[in-house]
Amino acid sequence: MSQEAISCQLSAVSSHPLSAGVAACPPRLLPTLQRAFCCVAFLLGASQLQLKAAERVRAEDGVQSKVVKLFGAGGLAGLQGYGTGFVISPQGHIATVWSHLLDGDTVSVVLSNGKRAIGRVVATEAKLDLAVLKIDAEDLDCFDLSKTATAGPGTRILAFSNMFKVAAGDEPLSVQHGIISARTQLSARRGRFASNYNGPVYVVDAITNNPGAAGGVLTTRDGQLLGMLGRELRDANSQVWVNYVIPIGELAPTLLAMVQGEYVRSPESADSSSTG
Repeated sequence: MSQEAISCQLSAVSSHPLSAGVAACPPRLLPTLQRAFCCVAFLLGASQLQLKAAERVRAEDGVQSKVVKLFGAGGLAGLQGYGTGFVISPQGHIATVWSHLLDGDTVSVVLSNGKRAIGRVVATEAKLDLAVLKIDAEDLDCFDLSKTATAGPGTRILAFSNMFKVAAGDEPLSVQHGIISARTQLSARRGRFASNYNGPVYVVDAITNNPGAAGGVLTTRDGQLLGMLGRELRDANSQVWVNYVIPIGELAPTLLAMVQGEYVRSPESADSSSTG
């Protein structure tokens, strides 16, 4: 940058109380002053990046404390005996995907701090691919279902899950970064069978729907709950694997009724005997 350009920039801030002293600097000091300004700008930029990184870490930690690892039925014929859930009440209600993992009488639940508890299924809704477990606990950190978020294509997101059983104790869950590609209607299959759920979904550009990931959560970058990660499914037409998330707005009314013990299953769910 030339000395003339620097002089023009300095004159543009002449109304500032310090501008008189700056303008009075000898020309030979202007390059030094320019370097000083650049250093200050760099440090301010670095500070902003550090602040954003710290905020992102706090948001991720806040979500990690509300998501749990599940261990239950499975282990044969390619059926994983592990999965993910998220806490929806301080009293130990946990939401997850309705699956073979819940076929046993109980499910082992591992909290973010590594503490283990026995979970029992208290409610299910096959049409939503949804189940709620209950553990004996008090004052758990949980998602507030009355303060959820919505998002559209292009929204940057985080996905939390215990995919591939990377965590078994107090280790943090896997976190994937991505964006929402679309909000659409689900039309997918699991093997030869159609998906139980055929409502609105978020489709994301990250490979989120892996073994053990179902029942995990999708959030905004600042930790607001967007939805629940679905199963491993293929598109019914293209046979491409679909990385989809059920929006929390589709689940919240049912979850709240389940927590309060007021939910009555749909006739289709009552007649269904398979968790898929």
